Amino acid sequence: MDAQGVDLQWGRTTPGQLRALGLEDVDSEGRVFLWRGGTPGAALVRANYEQLTDAILASGLVTRTEFDDDLAKLADPAFEMRSPILWAAWGRCALTQED
Repeated sequence: MDAQGVDLQWGRTTPGQLRALGLEDVDSEGRVFLWRGGTPGAALVRANYEQLTDAILASGLVTRTEFDDDLAKLADPAFEMRSPILWAAWGRCALTQED
């Protein structure tokens, strides 16, 4: 994912970026969900894996057979996986007397 330009630290660093922009009362949270095979979450993971198939196989970390077996699990309702961390961050603009 790094090679594709994904910033894996973005969710954790967003609150600091909001504070640097002058927002006050900044906070954030991360949530993780349980996704089962055959659900929209599993379909999203499958789409991501399919886009990265060549890079995943070229890494040598898995064989084609292992990769195909993992894709098949994403359609199986008995299969469960955790979602990526879904981040939310918020803050408020500081008001000045001119506002």
